[in-house]
Parts: sequence; structure tokens; C-alpha cells
Amino acid sequence: MDGRSGGRGAGGGAAIAAAALVLLCAIALVLIAAAAPEGFRSAYGLNRRSADLYRSALGWFPDWRFRTETFFVWSFRTTLLAAWAGWAAMLLAACTRPDRLQWAKPAAIAAVIFLAIGAPPIFSTDVFAYAGWSRQLWAFDLNPYLPTDMLVPPPSAGGSRTWPSTVPYGPAWTLVAWALGATASPGGLFAEILVHKALAAAGLLASAAAAARIAATIRPGFGAVSWLAVGFCPLLLVEGPVSGHNDFVAIGLLTWAAALGLGTSRFLPAVLLGLAVAWKPTALGAVPLLVLSRWRTEGLRSAVTSLVLCAAPFLILSVPFGGMMPILTSVAGRVGGGGESTIAPVRIALLIAGVAWGVWIVLRATPVSGTTWLEAWIPVSLGISLGTSIVLFPWYFAWTLIPALVRWDIRRFPAVSALCSLALLSMWMYAATLR
Repeated sequence: MDGRSGGRGAGGGAAIAAAALVLLCAIALVLIAAAAPEGFRSAYGLNRRSADLYRSALGWFPDWRFRTETFFVWSFRTTLLAAWAGWAAMLLAACTRPDRLQWAKPAAIAAVIFLAIGAPPIFSTDVFAYAGWSRQLWAFDLNPYLPTDMLVPPPSAGGSRTWPSTVPYGPAWTLVAWALGATASPGGLFAEILVHKALAAAGLLASAAAAARIAATIRPGFGAVSWLAVGFCPLLLVEGPVSGHNDFVAIGLLTWAAALGLGTSRFLPAVLLGLAVAWKPTALGAVPLLVLSRWRTEGLRSAVTSLVLCAAPFLILSVPFGGMMPILTSVAGRVGGGGESTIAPVRIALLIAGVAWGVWIVLRATPVSGTTWLEAWIPVSLGISLGTSIVLFPWYFAWTLIPALVRWDIRRFPAVSALCSLALLSMWMYAATLR
């Protein structure tokens, strides 16, 4: 039977088994984290109250705890290693027989939806803060970019962590959060949390679809491999549909901006990238790369037009909140962790190195393609994460990891392996106690 013949075959069967292992491990990680011993304080924080919320809303969720911290820690870490090993085995089998992956897309969609609905956001309280900021808009008619007396998350949602009362995200996210919060409010806190988790799940699926489109263009037949790589990545499953981080919508917009750049669309990619910036300003670092790429391929006029289109969504959507300055002030207050913290020289060096590497990729590319700037975004986004984050939370790596999972050749293997090692180590800290 040749490589293009029908049937599932050994390669397809191995990939299915490995994908199932990854999903089971993701479910197990949620259950294990929810059963952390009494008094255990994770280095990142675990939101056990989210399990209580799901238990009261759905009528089911295990309510038990590990007796010893050691057993909990190594149960979590063993499961985490199994998840990443399953992911690697799945991709190895998928790359061996990419013609037998017709199941990849529906399987990834089903896995993401299942975790978005059925898994509580045990690894983070961020989604509760989203609900709190949303309430400032629809319930109290407050500008979330101006200092207020509001405390978020709401007292009933997510523990005692102190959150700033101003939103550190872009106006596009705030407007959507207002609309979703107002719509979901009759269903109570559970519904408000669920819509934000659904939004993150949609962002992850959009990222997977865009990555598959890029991969299929670069190497025909390998689009399904990217569906598996993104849709079953342990970090992306835990931080996207489980935890509900809003980064994933911005990443989805950014990845689709690159995917559409491979076609005949000239300016829609710039609009999508602008919407990504208006959702979460982290994407701002990709704008110079797109503009520089356009300047190299189409000249100065195209570059200037792209810059204007990138800026337009943020400018227009900031009008309801009093313009750009309150938003920029709120966002800038969170760079480096906010407060009185400063960025150490070594972090500045990492940021500069990442940006320089990205610019070099665009300037040296011959020829410049529609995804050259996305390739350059990989080191730039890593530099932003390493250089500006006092606490390197695991979901920050999603900005770098998803764009890296679109090209399937041996030259990409060392970079992807290094990124996945960093991602695994960052997730390892969920089971590290805060002394």
C-alpha cells in the first residue's frame, strides 16, 4: 500500500492513540490540580474555587484532595510529561503519514470544545477578572480604563488575589467583553465565565485553522499536521479552552493575517493585525514586521497604507473610552508586572535580541513571502515575553509556539524542540509550591 492509499494504517492509528493520550492527560491535569492538598500554594496559583463553581453549576465534579504534597506534585508532573510525550509521538506519526489525517480537524475541534465546556479554569483566576471588568461596563456604567473603586474579580469569584481596577487590554476586547457579559449575566457567574472560555477556545481553533492553511501552502498535504500540532498541544489546551486566556483571540487574528497574506488580499491582513493589536497590545510588536515586509515587496506607499490600516482599529474602537491615552496608560502600567517593578538589563538585552533577530529575518528573506513577517514574529514574540515579563506565565509562550507550528521540515525541529522545552518547564511550575 503506497503513501497515498486509503485506510487508516499504522501511522494513522498511532497518531489517533497519541492524540487520545494527550486529551486524557489534559483532563487528568485538571482533575489533579483541583485535588491539590489543603494548604498547597502553587507558584502560579491554583483556582480551586473554579471547581466549586462548576460543581454547583453542572451538578458534578470530583471533590477530593491528595493526602500528601509529594504525591500530588509527582502525579501532576508525570501526567504533564506523558501529555508532551504523547504530543511528540502524535506529530511523529502524523508527519510519517500525513495523508491519513482526515480525522485531525474534527478531533481537534471536539477536544477544544469539550475542555472549554467541561473543565473549570483551575490554573488561573484571569477569566474571573474578565467577568469583573465586564461588570464594570454593563452593570455599573464605568470606564474600565480609568481608576475606580471597583475590586475585580467579584468577591464570589476566584479567591483573594488583588487585581488592578483598570483593564490592561485593548478596546476591542473590552467592547466584546461588555457585550458577552451583558448577554450571559442572566445565567450567573458560571455563564459569564463560560463565554470567556468559549472565546479563548474559538481563538485557539481559529489559530489552528490559519496554521493549517499556511502549512498546506508551504508543504501541500501537511495542513492536518498543524491542526493536530495546535489543537492538541498540551500548553495550548490548558491555557486556552481550560483557562480561558484572552490572548488566543489576538493570536488567532494575527495568524489569520499571515494566512490571508499568502493569497491575493493586499490590505485585509493589515486590518486583522490591527484588530489583534486592538484586542491585546502584545501584537503591536508584529506591526513593524508587516510594514517592513510590505516595504520590501510593494514599496513605500503600500507600507504606509498597511501602517494606517493597522492603527485604524485601535484608534476607532478607543473612542468610546475617551481616546487612546487612558487605554495606553492602563496598558503601560502592566508592562514588566506593573507597580514599582523595573525591567532588568538582561531582560532588555533579551528583548533587543529578539527584535533584532526578527528584523534580520525580514531584511534577509529572499524572496519575501506573505508569511515572512510571521516567521520574524517568532523571535520577536519570544523576546517580548522574556524581556518584559517579571513572571513568565505559560500562556505567554502561545504567542511564539503557534506561529512556529506551520512549517514542517527538519530545519525547524531544533527551534520547536527548544520552545516546547521552555513551555513544559513553565507548566512544571504549576506543581511547584510557593514558599
